[in-house]
Amino acid sequence: MVYGNDDIVCQINDVMLILNQSNMNVSAIQNLINTLPKVSPKSKLTSKLEEDLAQYYETYKETLADVYSATGKIEKFVHKCQLSQIPKFAKAKKSTRKATTSETESKTLPSISTISATELDSSFTENTLIISETQGKIILPYTLKEVNRIWFTNQKTYSSYKDVIDKLYTLPIGNYKPSSVARFREAYKLASKSNGSSKLKSLSLASELFMNYNLHPAIITACKSVDELDVYLACLEDNTLQDFKFFDIKYEIPPIAVNT
Repeated sequence: MVYGNDDIVCQINDVMLILNQSNMNVSAIQNLINTLPKVSPKSKLTSKLEEDLAQYYETYKETLADVYSATGKIEKFVHKCQLSQIPKFAKAKKSTRKATTSETESKTLPSISTISATELDSSFTENTLIISETQGKIILPYTLKEVNRIWFTNQKTYSSYKDVIDKLYTLPIGNYKPSSVARFREAYKLASKSNGSSKLKSLSLASELFMNYNLHPAIITACKSVDELDVYLACLEDNTLQDFKFFDIKYEIPPIAVNT
């Protein structure tokens, strides 16, 4: 596709607006941190402190409402950019398949790929995080050994393997929207529960990942520890996701026409 000068100017303007929104979010969050009333375990709840905390809470609610609104715009922009690259990716992937043998391909393709609706509905996919925008659900990684153990010991609760997967490993994709809030929540939960980190460390990780738009929050849920998440983030940064071995990630997305 050839872009005209007007198209390029519009795209540059869009990018500048999004960068401005991102900078405003960072400044707003930083201001919340800087203005947080100082409270220690030994602090006495005076009327002045109570008033300061109440005022801070109102500011906190207003600021987060603005941040969530701006973040929604940023995520829509990023999603639009990602979708625009799918036809190019599909074409490049097709060329790669023609140039390599199936054995070589299995070693070089990244672990993030797509899954069809037929595959999703008709097969058990072990040790794989499935993110289905089409069916509006997330399927967390599992092994048939785990599922078999759960079903065998709880046959009064679950009617089949699929019932176990549906009830224990399947979540509505709406749980992960807006993505920024879900990243914050899941990162805090992972750090505090799985690693036993302090509240301060958990908040630090959650704040760090709040605006990481390349990270789907369901990936945080799928990780069993912060160390596992750190490995994924390192692979993501280095563009070496094929080296992430803890679980595969597959996306089911609506079909997009590819010009041939």
